[in-house]
Amino acid sequence: MERHKINKELLFKPCKIGNIEIKNRIVMAPITPNLASPDGLVTNNLLHFYETRAKGGVGLIITGWAFIGDESSRDIGLQIGIHNNRFMPSLNSFTEAIHQWGTKIFIQLSYVGRKIKNRKILKHKKYNSIEYLIGSNYDLYQPQELTLKEIENIARLYGEAALRAKNAGFDGVEIAGTQEEIFYSFLLKKFNKRNDMYGGRLESRILFLLKILEYVKYYVGEGFPVGIRFTGFEDPHYVNDKIFNQSEVKKIAQILEKEEISYFNIFRSVLPVYVTKREYCTSQAIKEIVNIPVIATGSIIEPEQAENIISNNVADFVALGRELIADPHWANKVNENKNKDIIKCIRCNECLSRVIKLQVLKCTVNMNTVIGEKQKSFFIPKSKKRIAIIGGGPSGIKAAIIASNRGHDVTLFEKRNILGGSLIPASEPKFKFDFKNLLSQLQKDISNTSVSVILNKEIIRINSIIEKFDTIILATGAVPKKLNVPIEDKNKIYFYYDAICNPENIKGKNVIIIGGGLIGCETALFLKDIGKKIQIIEVEEDILLGEHDFFKKSELILMLKNSSIKIHRKARVRKIYKDVVEISKNNKIFFVPFDSIIITIGLEPNKILLNEEKNKINSLYLIGDCKEVGNLYKASHDGYSIGSII
Repeated sequence: MERHKINKELLFKPCKIGNIEIKNRIVMAPITPNLASPDGLVTNNLLHFYETRAKGGVGLIITGWAFIGDESSRDIGLQIGIHNNRFMPSLNSFTEAIHQWGTKIFIQLSYVGRKIKNRKILKHKKYNSIEYLIGSNYDLYQPQELTLKEIENIARLYGEAALRAKNAGFDGVEIAGTQEEIFYSFLLKKFNKRNDMYGGRLESRILFLLKILEYVKYYVGEGFPVGIRFTGFEDPHYVNDKIFNQSEVKKIAQILEKEEISYFNIFRSVLPVYVTKREYCTSQAIKEIVNIPVIATGSIIEPEQAENIISNNVADFVALGRELIADPHWANKVNENKNKDIIKCIRCNECLSRVIKLQVLKCTVNMNTVIGEKQKSFFIPKSKKRIAIIGGGPSGIKAAIIASNRGHDVTLFEKRNILGGSLIPASEPKFKFDFKNLLSQLQKDISNTSVSVILNKEIIRINSIIEKFDTIILATGAVPKKLNVPIEDKNKIYFYYDAICNPENIKGKNVIIIGGGLIGCETALFLKDIGKKIQIIEVEEDILLGEHDFFKKSELILMLKNSSIKIHRKARVRKIYKDVVEISKNNKIFFVPFDSIIITIGLEPNKILLNEEKNKINSLYLIGDCKEVGNLYKASHDGYSIGSII
């Protein structure tokens, strides 16, 4: 995106939702950080998570799902509950904490449909049949048709919850309308098979939602903002079905505006790093035909993006989710002309993966998310140590920065001429440009410390430096696993690091990638983009079997499909000749010609420096991939943790 000085007045101009004035156009998108108590109470950690974002300058916070009924209405993890009056004191403390920063807060009301978990509650209905987007965390149920009485009762639950929200001090409520919600199954023609007043035409399928709105307005009265979070027509390949077309979306919007809802909050799929073009089609389509505020969301990382959305009349507000997990002070930094200091989300989806696994929300680039944000300072060590860190990848850099900030004398050795380690090849493909932000941020952060960085220095033996240091931290990363087959010409064999960082050295046009995991597929796409003809050989039944992020995997498979890269599945390499690879598949032998081969069959910890007399080392730590091969999140947090306690 072309850089320019943004017009802050657009982002920080107040705007009303209903009769509530929001101080700026920056909204915290609904997030469920798994911090409520098991029964749904607002905990101190949850309150602090949201209050930090209010303090960070957002104009409006919309909470994550708050369940409005019994267990059958819950979705995932530790959600806020609003289904009983005993929750009122904690909810009121919540709103008062947010309001002291001049931020408004709406609560999102949710009654889950198709993602109901099997909690062994025999009495509850299993309401929906759309295939779950993320994976195997939820059982799929054959839907049972709601009775008219059940529809009425669920609608009443929304109204009662809205009244509790109003009495607890919330400034408005939002009715969650993503693909998981109960009424959404009614809206979708493909899944609504009813033959009564709630089935058939769109005007009938929307009646359940209108019934919900009727009850909500009855309970809260006039003037209290009631919005809808709505899924539009972007990202059809993520949901395996086209949810709505543009004309249907517009018709739904017009019907809801006549019902006097206060705003539309447009839901987007959780876009992974590979999505380089971000469109806001639904927001723009609705904005063109309604006279109420529209909120756009979807990987709005740069302030320029936010300004463009507002200035081009695509939406009235921008909602930031993962961006505010990465940097809760995003809004204040923009307002103070400190855009360069923003900790930018890299869309790795670690936060989403953790929440789906019912873990506490954490972030790859923000080590302090949630619990750590309470810390005002690090533990100051009793004595200053001389620390040597061997390896300048993400874990080594993080350990160096934190240890130095705590007062230690830190020296970082890196064998290459640049810091970054595995983050360097990870940020080279143009479809992963967000990772460049993190690489630049880490290099900038360490340059602002007293760490002595020694580049082009490979430590062969720890004993060569041990007398100069009190503590040694090994951050030597991982090394590629070797392919155990006969190879006639090793000059044509490369590993992924060299293939991505030095693609000019890859011989010829025909390139074979051996290994169809994440690294192999990304390498294949990178080389395809620079004009190579690629084939992937994968021994397993399919590629990317170790990748559990549905959104990342879905986009990557789509990119491979559109790239004409040939994939040999269930194919085992037997021998590599000078210009052909011998593979076996389905008990048959094939020969595949090549000019170069990239081996990406996995990584293993680089522990070569441990092959010494360890009793000579008083204090030794292993961090990152040299301890255990993991992802960027693990490496970064590993370095941060050691740097914090040493």
